[in-house]
Amino acid sequence: MKLILISSLILIFAGCSYNVQLDRTEKQTLLRKHLAEWQEFTADGILEANFKNFAFRKNINIKKKPDRWKITIFDSGIFGMKPQPFLTLEIDSLISIQSQTESADIFRPQNPILLKIINDPSQLLEYEQEIISKEMIIVSETIQISFSPDMKITTIEVLPDGQRLEFDFQDKLKSILIYEDSDLIAKIQIDKITHKKQ
Repeated sequence: MKLILISSLILIFAGCSYNVQLDRTEKQTLLRKHLAEWQEFTADGILEANFKNFAFRKNINIKKKPDRWKITIFDSGIFGMKPQPFLTLEIDSLISIQSQTESADIFRPQNPILLKIINDPSQLLEYEQEIISKEMIIVSETIQISFSPDMKITTIEVLPDGQRLEFDFQDKLKSILIYEDSDLIAKIQIDKITHKKQ
C-alpha cells in the first residue's frame, strides 16, 4: 500500500514538473508581456541603502514612462506625517539628481547603452530567440542580462565594473537589489506596483 502511495506521489510530482515546461511560443508570449510591463508603471516601497558607512531607510516612489524614469525618495517627517521629497532622480537621455537643499546636478551617463536598455526594455526583442534559447544575453560585450525560465529579467550586470541589479519576482516585482563590487549597497522593497493596462 505504501509503495503504491509513494509511486502515485512520484507520478503526480513528475507530471507537475512536466507541465511547467514551456515551449518556444509560450516563452515568446511571456517575454513580450514581461518587457511590455517595464514600459510604464508606478511603484511604492521602501529603500534601504548602505554606502561608505552611511545608511538610511526611506519611502520611495518610482514612476516609469516609456522613455524615462522618475524616482523620488521621501523624508517621512515627524511620526511619519506629511512626507517631503528628500531626493529626486530623473533619468532619460541624461541623469538629473535634485536634493532638498541643492540645485539639480545633471550629467551624462557613463554607460549610455545600459541607460537605453533600462529606459526602453523592448529593445531586447532584438535578441528574442537567444533569450528564449539561453535565458541570457550579452549586449555590447559588457552588459549581461539573465532571465528566469518564465522569461522575467533576474539580473542586469555590467561585466567589467562589478555593478549588478537583481530582480525578485513573485506574481509581480517584489524587490530590487543593487550591488557594487559584490557589496549590497541598496535594496528596494516593492509594496505596491501598478502597470499601465496593455
